[in-house]
Amino acid sequence: TMASGCVGSALNCLPEDILVEVFFYLPIRDLLRISRVSKKWRRLISDKRLWKDVDLTPYKMNSKTLWHLLRRYFSSSLRSLKVRGCLHSVKKQEVLTEAWLSELGKRCSGICHLHITEMDLRTLSCRCLPTSLTRLEIAHSEISVNWFSEATKPGKFSAPKLTSLILRNVPAFSDHHLQNLSPRHPLKTLVLSGTYRVTDKGIEALATSCKEIVHLKLHRCQISDSALHFVGRHLKQLHSLNLTNIPALTDAGLTCLASLKKLESLNLKYCCQLSAGGITFVCKQLPSLKYLNLDGIALEEHTLQNIRHSLSSCTVSNSFPDMDAVPKP
Repeated sequence: TMASGCVGSALNCLPEDILVEVFFYLPIRDLLRISRVSKKWRRLISDKRLWKDVDLTPYKMNSKTLWHLLRRYFSSSLRSLKVRGCLHSVKKQEVLTEAWLSELGKRCSGICHLHITEMDLRTLSCRCLPTSLTRLEIAHSEISVNWFSEATKPGKFSAPKLTSLILRNVPAFSDHHLQNLSPRHPLKTLVLSGTYRVTDKGIEALATSCKEIVHLKLHRCQISDSALHFVGRHLKQLHSLNLTNIPALTDAGLTCLASLKKLESLNLKYCCQLSAGGITFVCKQLPSLKYLNLDGIALEEHTLQNIRHSLSSCTVSNSFPDMDAVPKP
């Protein structure tokens, strides 16, 4: 239309650096569409600044599209990539392949963050990933039993050394994975959310092998007080610890955390068996504690005030943001 033509003419009058800045705020799909406007725009769309942090999660990707993006736009400037498959679609298809991941590692030698969601990864392993990765996120996906154990075997590929691993709703992840993961990666951050196959045995393997972890989140894992014994005994570098929706935890396990002198943030959301006395006793022994989350734990107002008075240098939260999330007895 005439209006769109006027807008296009006005944009073409801008310096190329300004145009690239404008293009930066466009979704990937719109970038690809406007690359057909002119040769100039097609050239500008290939600017490395637009392909540094790529988020493809708004779209269900297929292998053909990923290969096109990799060959046409991805380069050594790529630092982070988020990609979504079609695990829950009626039409099943392979999205990530060993060949594509291998080429990603060659073309994008600077990539350090990969986020994968809704993918069937059972034909792959950790060894297929670019060796430059330091942060891996997997959500709502399927992995094989040997996803991490393959990393320890000699062969053509070498696995990345991860410092951050975030797993959300990966139902196959279990103690077996933790036992094979632990010796290989210099983890600083670990998030396990909805990994219901993880038990005390897996936490023991993790704690004894990954003693430099600084941030740990365990959400809806099948752990008990025994797991906290290993956390308190071995993970002395912890700065933040999230133990949420774990109904089996009691004061006996919480007491084991008193040795974490560097702990600054403790989240006990919906750990409903803990008592006010047990919480106060432990937290008073944590000199670095600045934030305590007790959301979802039923406390009388005067009891909550006593906790806050006892922990005067600590911010204490106690609310019920989602009653449906309270664990059922």
